[in-house]
Amino acid sequence: MRTDLIRLFGADYVDYLHDESRRVGSADSISFPATEAEVVEVVRQMCAQGRPITTQGARTGLVAGAVPSGGLVLNLSRMNGIGEIVGQALTVQPGATLAEIRKAIEAQGLFF
Repeated sequence: MRTDLIRLFGADYVDYLHDESRRVGSADSISFPATEAEVVEVVRQMCAQGRPITTQGARTGLVAGAVPSGGLVLNLSRMNGIGEIVGQALTVQPGATLAEIRKAIEAQGLFF
């Protein structure tokens, strides 16, 4: 069990308590996994403790879906990989931004 994946929530992370809705929440801890295996490890640890998890991407939502109500913030912004374009299909990780996606597909003459 990796304990370095979860950090205590402190002043350095206050920006992760809100999204574009401007609602402000609270959290006990935060994690920035970079791989699917790290996500699985963090989720297992939190589930074993019965702690809530709020998943975040870029926090651009307007309905407060990324605003935590205690527990862990699982921020996926470091999972920003963009896969190979196959036909007109593209697989991306959850932290990939629209700007990064557009740049990748425009090189292939596609748009999104």
